[in-house]
Amino acid sequence: MAPEIGKEHSLWGALGVVLDHAVRDPGAALSIIAVFAGFLLFTDTHSRTYRLIAGPSHGVAHLAALFFVGWGATALTAPSGNPSAWQLLASVPLLSIGGYLAGGLIMGLYLFVSLRFFRRHQNEASSSLGSADWKNFLRLRIAEDGTLTIFPIGIRRVARRKRATASGETPSRFIPEGGSAPELIERPIVVAPPPAAPVLRASIDSPSAPRA
Repeated sequence: MAPEIGKEHSLWGALGVVLDHAVRDPGAALSIIAVFAGFLLFTDTHSRTYRLIAGPSHGVAHLAALFFVGWGATALTAPSGNPSAWQLLASVPLLSIGGYLAGGLIMGLYLFVSLRFFRRHQNEASSSLGSADWKNFLRLRIAEDGTLTIFPIGIRRVARRKRATASGETPSRFIPEGGSAPELIERPIVVAPPPAAPVLRASIDSPSAPRA
């Protein structure tokens, strides 16, 4: 951000200072290009059109936030447009707080729109929830003939408490209470055994097979 932007009182004047700084400073221009490239690659989609629209739009939103936060911070700490070292240091907390709030808000809004309307960024959007519920795991069963069956199992609500097992009730020491029952997320996935599975099984079951 150009420090002389602090003396500008109009939007177009501030934009002119920043654009002039970006043209004259290769580092600033490369930073802008890197922001666009980063958000373009971050966009989770199989649609090239959506990537080319959502990625740059997301990048423009962050650059706009950087512009307004930087303009506001320098206008408060260095309104003369020629800041001293102490004035630049005084702008650091404002830039940090403003960037933290604006960046988080823009990222959250982007993930909300992507997930709610386009069903994208499910992992990124869900990772910030911090929810103890909606867990899932895979249970694998290998049959005698080598067939693999995968059971995708989900739990909508995790148990909040547990009790000791009564005598003869179950081999487990504790019984979870207050949670939902496990359920299949989708139909089991069956993977056929490899062609060599029967031969391998026969060699293992053979009495003459070497034992460890």
